Amino acid sequence: MYLKEKLIKFLKVICGLLTASGLFEVVMSGYVIVSLLVYYSDKIETALNAKAMPDSVVMFVMGIIFLIASGIIKRLTGDAVFYSSYFENSLDEQIEFSELSEITGRSILFIRAELFVLRIALMKNFDIVNVNKVRSIKLKSKKYKCQCGKCGAEIEKSMYFAGECEYCGSSDIFAKVITDDRFYCISGDNSEKRGNSSYYMGKHIKPVKVLYICLIIISILFIALSVFFTADSISNYNDKEYLKEVLLSPDNHLFSYDLIKADILDSIIFGISIILAFLPAFVISLSRFISICTAETCAGFFARSKTPFIKVKNLPQISSESNEKMKMIKTSIRRGYLTRSTFEKHGDEIMVALAKKIVKDQCPTCGAPVTGVADENYKCTYCGNLIMEVVAKK
Repeated sequence: MYLKEKLIKFLKVICGLLTASGLFEVVMSGYVIVSLLVYYSDKIETALNAKAMPDSVVMFVMGIIFLIASGIIKRLTGDAVFYSSYFENSLDEQIEFSELSEITGRSILFIRAELFVLRIALMKNFDIVNVNKVRSIKLKSKKYKCQCGKCGAEIEKSMYFAGECEYCGSSDIFAKVITDDRFYCISGDNSEKRGNSSYYMGKHIKPVKVLYICLIIISILFIALSVFFTADSISNYNDKEYLKEVLLSPDNHLFSYDLIKADILDSIIFGISIILAFLPAFVISLSRFISICTAETCAGFFARSKTPFIKVKNLPQISSESNEKMKMIKTSIRRGYLTRSTFEKHGDEIMVALAKKIVKDQCPTCGAPVTGVADENYKCTYCGNLIMEVVAKK
């Protein structure tokens, strides 16, 4: 609800094309440049003045620019997804930059600058405003259209004040966000169907996982073949018997040892270029595959959890270090593989917060509305009493 989803999908396609095109141009132009410099190593001016050199240099620079642009787009879209996840899971309509700074580990100045850009380019439904001379994020979507579960009456109210239906008196009121189909249930009913791990997974995860498995296998195959090809060429470079056999071959068009060795050297450079072309594809595919596996592990754990807040140390044994766990989960959220979850700071501890529903909408002691909920247990801002189990898993 906070993302310009069509634009982000389009940018992801553009990002993929830029990455593929950039890698191709850098590897192929790099191969030509290195090949010329090696072939004319004793005549550098000849290599620099070769007809293919200027075009190769331009192609190499363009490839670097494409890769940088792809990296910037990936960073911005990933951060937009992470911020959206945090906003969507928040039960407050106002978020301070200090909260995001504690969660992300970035400076407030950096987050303010990035959100300023993202609000214009990739995100929506929030403003950056001054509240008591402090710059804060105000979410526009925290206004609800409520529907009574008993009589069906519709009432437009603020998020936290559901109370009783003014028509039939029922407190079973369901709230729906006006800007989207996602909703928080405001109800006294705390029963919940658990065990659905797909609820916390992004769309089309299984085919994407298969795709990355295929890319990993293809990358390994090409890298292995290139390694064998390059190793064979290196072994032939100083093999006098091989050089003599090639020189005397009737199909040979190279009439000196120097030309044959130059041709072998060109093959070595080509083999290394292929390795360098597929190595990034392997690393990227492996990283994405690990993120998907992390998302699947966490989604299964989240589905079995009985509370909407989970301590990082209690998460599945993805890694022995809590910081590494957080990093891996944040990456899965940024890439859109893990949804309806984010990180929140409760006291001095950062916890994973799952999609929540409000199960108590007013204080049972004084009747005041429950506002600004941040944990399962809530201290009434009016009478000061502690209210247990204010929110539960959505």
